[in-house]
Amino acid sequence: MRHNHKSLQGSSTKGATDGTYSRGEAISSAVIHAEGLRSHLEPEFPSFVKSLVRSHVASCFWMGLPVSFCKRHLPDKDTTITLEDEYGKEYKTKYIACKTGLSAGWRQFSAVHKLLEGDVVVFQLIEPTKFKVYIIRAELENQESCTKQKVGGKICFSILFFIFYYCLS
Repeated sequence: MRHNHKSLQGSSTKGATDGTYSRGEAISSAVIHAEGLRSHLEPEFPSFVKSLVRSHVASCFWMGLPVSFCKRHLPDKDTTITLEDEYGKEYKTKYIACKTGLSAGWRQFSAVHKLLEGDVVVFQLIEPTKFKVYIIRAELENQESCTKQKVGGKICFSILFFIFYYCLS
């Protein structure tokens, strides 16, 4: 049974990530930073962490979502899911319920944000069909490379600020 919007309020679950990762997903410092960020999000909005692999950011651009998360929180039929980035810009994607993943529109989101294999994203369900998406760059392991990246102008700075403010305080 899928939960409706009311289940977002008062849901104590944070999402599907329990420290295990699919084959091909490495536990990196970016994953650790993403888990730290996730732990500081509002608990009433379910969330999960995805370490990006090649199929997420190249060729087929398929974003498979955790099955247990989808069954618990997302509609049981195909629908449009909105992704909102850290700057408030929204992107429409096609959610395919039987495959529990994002298809049309994910490629644009990935390209605009210059997502790479090894980057990590935190998906936070803030409305029944809308995710707030936080991006953690794999290159954060090397702080110097972060200063060379410009996605939307200030993504690396905002992520570093968030990590230092929330994770180190």
